[in-house]
Amino acid sequence: MNDSLFVTLDRLLLEIVFQYEQDISAKEDMIQRINRCFESIKENKANICKIRETINKTDEEITHYYKHSKEIKDSCSNWKQTCDVFHKHEDYIQNQYTVYQETIETD
Repeated sequence: MNDSLFVTLDRLLLEIVFQYEQDISAKEDMIQRINRCFESIKENKANICKIRETINKTDEEITHYYKHSKEIKDSCSNWKQTCDVFHKHEDYIQNQYTVYQETIETD
């Protein structure tokens, strides 16, 4: 009876040791997976920071070009009246030239 008890205890101990080894292996695998995930998260954070910097830079450029465009638009609207005067004067000169040519042809 003692022998069968020892055999049973030995089997139980072997099972416990085997399960312990499997648990240690699973734990090491899990730690490696966690470390890989952590590295991946760090890389993703770095990429996100780069993208965020690019977005901020692009926003600044858009703001700059918007202000520049607005300044150009304002400048153009200021010159529009002057251009209208020049066009009217050009038409007047063209008409005068036509009258002058007709006068020369008739003479």
